[in-house]
Amino acid sequence: MQRKEFLLKLPALAVLPKLDLHSSVNIDKIVKKVPSAKEYIELVREYQREYRGIFEIPLEILAYYFYLESRYNPTVISNRFAVGLAQFMRDTALDLKLKTYSKEKYPELLSLEGKVHSNFDKLRELKFGNPDKIGFAKAFDLNHFELAEKLKLNYDSLYKKTMKLVKEFKDKFDKISRNYTNGKDFDQRLDAEKSIDNGIYLLASLCSKAQEKFQGRIEHNIIRGLACYNYGIKALDYDGLPAVEETINHIRKVIAFADRINLA
Repeated sequence: MQRKEFLLKLPALAVLPKLDLHSSVNIDKIVKKVPSAKEYIELVREYQREYRGIFEIPLEILAYYFYLESRYNPTVISNRFAVGLAQFMRDTALDLKLKTYSKEKYPELLSLEGKVHSNFDKLRELKFGNPDKIGFAKAFDLNHFELAEKLKLNYDSLYKKTMKLVKEFKDKFDKISRNYTNGKDFDQRLDAEKSIDNGIYLLASLCSKAQEKFQGRIEHNIIRGLACYNYGIKALDYDGLPAVEETINHIRKVIAFADRINLA
């Protein structure tokens, strides 16, 4: 399937029933399907309404997206160091004017981030290659088994080392945040309300950018906005979606949830 065709074959939101965004029944349906959303669903609805002037995103899309990102755990940290309910990377948080941990006060955290991101780049090269070298995935396809096995061993070794660094970062981050009376003073990504506020603002802005560039159907631009949130703004360089399994699966789950809620 070509990437430019993929977007048009995703489930279309336009065929779903018109949502009553002020209905408590709607919220009850969401919470029944996603119990962990209960504590935060009113905040999600509040900021969904606040940013509808930028782009109106259905409540169930937002509610399930935060669930996929963080399971509504405000202190969760991903293996790539996205933090909080909205899973903001450090640079994204700074772009949104959120306070993150001080790189001057905690250089060890910044150093660990740099090492891990560099290792992930190397891991990607070992698996998929670069313009000058093939990775083990392609080597296996070409029956270059000796080379493939060597690259895979290097990949496994580096991955193991990288996961140790990830754990070290998470442990340090958690320990430091606990030294603050309020962890939000250490890093605002730990603030659930700020995460929801800025997460919805960011997603609405990305959907709006997609609308400006492609016009077309609103549901397609919601899908494009979701792709940008997961993959990055370069997702708008594609006619459809970037051929990245993680991004496509992420979007499928969100749309499938909206489908189930509205047809229930």
